[in-house]
Amino acid sequence: MKKLTIYFLGMAFLLSSAVISHGQAEEKLGHINTNQLIFSMPQRKAAQKVLQEYAKTLDQQLKEMTGELKTKVEEYQAKESDWLEEIKNAKTVEIREIENRIREFQRTAQEAVQKKENESMQPIAQSVRDAIREVATREGYTYVFDSGAGSLLVAPQSDDLFDLVKEALGLDDELLQDTSKEPAAEEESGDSTSQEN
Repeated sequence: MKKLTIYFLGMAFLLSSAVISHGQAEEKLGHINTNQLIFSMPQRKAAQKVLQEYAKTLDQQLKEMTGELKTKVEEYQAKESDWLEEIKNAKTVEIREIENRIREFQRTAQEAVQKKENESMQPIAQSVRDAIREVATREGYTYVFDSGAGSLLVAPQSDDLFDLVKEALGLDDELLQDTSKEPAAEEESGDSTSQEN
C-alpha cells in the first residue's frame, strides 16, 4: 500500500510538472555577435587610441633602456683589452643587470598594457551587455546567444539582435566603424611593446 501511494504521488508530480511546463510560453531565442558590435563602436576606437598612446610611452622607455644597454656593450667591446679583470667583471655584471631590468620592464609593460586595455574596454562591454538585457527584456527573448564567441556549434532558429542592440546603444550607421575588417586584424597591427616576450 505504501509503495502504491508513493507511486501515485510520483505520477501526480510528473503530470503536474508536464502541465506546468506545457502551459509556459514558448522560448524566444536570439543571437548577436558582440565582437562585431564592439569592434564597430566609436567608443572602442577612442579607447584603442588611448591604449596606443599609453603603449607608445612604454615603448619609448624601452628604447631608452635598450640604448643604454647598447652603449654599455659597445664600451665593453672597445675597452675590454685595456681593462683589468676586476673591471671586466664589474662591467659584465652591470650589463647583465641592465638586461635583467629590460626583461622585467618588458614583462611589466606587457601586463600594464593588458590591464589598461581591460580597464578601457570594460565600460564598453558593460554598456553592450546592458543594452542586450534591455532589448531581450523589451522584446521578450528568453535566451540570447553570443554568436561571436564561437562556442555554439548547433542552435535552433533565433533572431539576430544586432540592429536592436545597436539602436538601444544609440549608434547610427554613420557613427559605426567599418566592420568589414575582423577585430583580430587590428590586434595584429599592435605595437612592439605588447608583442615582446
